[in-house]
Amino acid sequence: MLTGGDLSLPQWVPEEHLLELEKQAFLALLRNDKTQARIVAMLESGKPLRN
Repeated sequence: MLTGGDLSLPQWVPEEHLLELEKQAFLALLRNDKTQARIVAMLESGKPLRN
């Protein structure tokens, strides 16, 4: 996470806020078919899928 999300001004944010943003981004990636294919391929073969 490079930024603190949708903030109106530059400011410090708690670590929990950044962790929540990271979790949301990760869950959004999991909805992607190519991401799911990469995960399955890694679990089955132990090698990354380049798609």
